[in-house]
Amino acid sequence: MIKKIELIIPRERLREINDMLHKHKVGGLTLYEIHGRGRSVPRPDVSRDSTSKSHIDPTFGERFKLEILVDSSLVKPIVDEMFQLPNKSPADYIKIFVSDISEAHDTGTKKSGSETI
Repeated sequence: MIKKIELIIPRERLREINDMLHKHKVGGLTLYEIHGRGRSVPRPDVSRDSTSKSHIDPTFGERFKLEILVDSSLVKPIVDEMFQLPNKSPADYIKIFVSDISEAHDTGTKKSGSETI
């Protein structure tokens, strides 16, 4: 069975997480730059330069969201290793979400199911 693991990680932990996923032979991942807020990390006020054209609300922290598809046998080892990573502060925390993928198809290879990952 195929599982999707979604990780919400601090920007600074991307290399560490990517190296760990390579160790588990995770073939590919999708990366998004996201902004959000949670209960754990208060954000300080940020003063903006008047020449800045973008507006960043200091209430929302910058993070990355990673999505990976893996065989169900890899979920526990990956999650267990995530729990072993050091957290110096709440800003280092990682959110992990695991869901079932009922179907997967690759139109390039014409493969379906677990052969697509």
